[in-house]
Amino acid sequence: METTAKILIKKAKAVKLEDAEKNWYNFDDASAKDLEKFKVGDLVTVEYTKNKTFRNVTKIGQITVAKEEVKQESVKKCACGATIKDAKYDTCYTCSQKGTPPQNKEKTSVDTKTTGKGGGFYGTSEDIAGKEVGCAANCASTILSGRQEDPATLLETFSILFRGILDKIRAAK
Repeated sequence: METTAKILIKKAKAVKLEDAEKNWYNFDDASAKDLEKFKVGDLVTVEYTKNKTFRNVTKIGQITVAKEEVKQESVKKCACGATIKDAKYDTCYTCSQKGTPPQNKEKTSVDTKTTGKGGGFYGTSEDIAGKEVGCAANCASTILSGRQEDPATLLETFSILFRGILDKIRAAK
């Protein structure tokens, strides 16, 4: 029998291959010398005989795969040290969410880690108002989810719930 697979684990006289069953293949003293040429991760062809549950190797050979030239693009890094996956951005996702300035721009005198994007720690008043509206809309939608009514009634109920929730959020400040 014959199989072709990558070597997952290599021992002195056995290998575990990445075949369908991830089987172990055993080597006798003569064929174990051939095994020394290979390392974990090599793609090999193994000829073997099967004796009940044992697979005894008679011949092992390496498969040569033509390697394609890999273009190594310059890796762009964020100021925090993280790799930026898309080169069109100046900062990584985490830093852009925190409001950290990009690596190639000068730092301002305002400490962005404590003040956020503009006003206070939670953002500008427009940001806060937008978050309040989104929260109220989400709450109203959640309350109405699954209701089987005509669209006009649902819209009226949503509007009443939305205004009431938004007023409660703003009053709680």
